[in-house]
Amino acid sequence: EGMFYGRLRMNVFNWDWKNDATADNKAFGLGGSLVYKTAAWQGVSAMAGLYVTSSPFSSLRDNVADVGATKAGKDTFSRYQVATGGAWEYAVLAEANLQYKIANTTAIAGRQIFESFLTKSNDTKMIPNTFEGLVLEMKEIPKTTIRGAYFTAQKLRDHTTFHDVITFGDSVAANSTTNFGSWNNNDDSAVHKGLSYKNFTNAGADVNHELIVVDMRNKSVENLQIDLTYGSVPSVISSITGELNYKIDLGGSSLTPGVRYMHQMDNG
Repeated sequence: EGMFYGRLRMNVFNWDWKNDATADNKAFGLGGSLVYKTAAWQGVSAMAGLYVTSSPFSSLRDNVADVGATKAGKDTFSRYQVATGGAWEYAVLAEANLQYKIANTTAIAGRQIFESFLTKSNDTKMIPNTFEGLVLEMKEIPKTTIRGAYFTAQKLRDHTTFHDVITFGDSVAANSTTNFGSWNNNDDSAVHKGLSYKNFTNAGADVNHELIVVDMRNKSVENLQIDLTYGSVPSVISSITGELNYKIDLGGSSLTPGVRYMHQMDNG
C-alpha cells in the first residue's frame, strides 16, 4: 500500500537590468521529482525522493563563464558542476529516510526536508534544500508539538552532494582565486562568509559541524500560537527565539499581529 507521486517543473528567468548590462542573466530549468513512500508496518515506514533538473537549451541560459552572475534561477543547474566542466543537468536523491512511529511520537532518520524557524526547504523552483540526520517529533501533549533535530549535513538547492551545515568554501576556495571552491560548500545567499574553511583552519578549529534544532509549538489558547526555538552549531553559534501570533477573526478575513524575540550567542 505504498504510493508514488511526482511533479513536472519548468522555470524560466530573464533578468534585464536597465542601467547595467553586465548584470543581465538568464536561466532555464526543466525537470521534476518522483517520490515513493511505503505503507507503515509495525510503525516502520520509509520514503525516497529523486529530484531532477536540466537546462538543455543554450539560448535560455548564461554562458559557462557567466554562471556566477545567475541569481534567482541558479538552482536550475549546479554552478560548481558547470564551472568545473560538468553538465547542465543533474539528479539527486535529496530525500531518503526511515521512519518509526509509536503512539504520537515519530522518529525520522536519513535525508529529509525539515521546515522550522531556522531551516527551510525553499522548494520554490527545481530542487529543495534537504538535511541529513535524525528528527524526533512528539505530539503527546494536547495541542503541543515538540521536535528535536540533529543534522550532520545539508544539501542546498543547486548542489548535487551533501556538505557542511555552515562552513563557507572548501580547501579549493582557501587556496585559489576562483569561485569554484566557494560553490562546493555552504554558498547560500544568507551565508556568513567569515565562517569560512580558511578561517576555521587558521584558527585551528574543525571545518565540519552539526546543527541542532529543538522547537515547540503550542495552541492551547484559542487563536494564539506560541513558538519557541533553540538552535545551535556547537562551538560556533547558538540562538533562542520566542514568537507569539494571535489571530483576530474579522468575518471573512483575519488579522494576525505577532511579536518575535531572538537572542544569539556567539562562541569565538
